[in-house]
Amino acid sequence: MNEKKAQILMVEDDPVVSFHMKKILSQDYTVHHASSYDKAFDFLEQGSFDLILLDINLGPDSLSGVELLGHIRDDERFDDVKIFAVTSEPLHEVKENFLVGGFDRYISKPVEKEDLIRAIEEVLSAR
Repeated sequence: MNEKKAQILMVEDDPVVSFHMKKILSQDYTVHHASSYDKAFDFLEQGSFDLILLDINLGPDSLSGVELLGHIRDDERFDDVKIFAVTSEPLHEVKENFLVGGFDRYISKPVEKEDLIRAIEEVLSAR
């Protein structure tokens, strides 16, 4: 059976982190990588995604992941897209703020393969 792989957009400016996450995910999912806000919106205009992995700190010349989340959530085309906050901010209060702010899940860096896959499978299977 040829099952279509879920489409994931990873928005991450750190090349080491993006390489690591793509290596983790590419066997089971189709992964597209955007290293900036502008590139993320280029991808969003061109295709449909099941999940977005959104780095919170995209560098000094870009919107933050929280600001980018707001723009994505304002567009009804992406109402069904699940969005994960990916950050090195480990504090419980920060995690809760991300979830209340509209993210579907919170993934802490450094990313653990098992935690990431489990979270992805949980949200995609619930759709």
